Amino acid sequence: MNADDVTSEDRSRFEAWLSAHSLNAKAYAELAHVEELQKSGPLVRAVNFGQAMNAASTAPWRPRRWLAGALAASVG
Repeated sequence: MNADDVTSEDRSRFEAWLSAHSLNAKAYAELAHVEELQKSGPLVRAVNFGQAMNAASTAPWRPRRWLAGALAASVG
């Protein structure tokens, strides 16, 4: 219904279908929600990729046992 080539007849038939049963309106609303999710797919993938690259570029913190020993020896 958002296309450029939708005719007034198309809109009339859609409105008739939409008002024919309450489940039709519910089905259309659910479909519209799915379409919005599909449109956001590239953005979600880009953010996920960026987060993965950030995580890969930073080494996880691991305690260094030798560092604790050296610190204890220098204090002692």
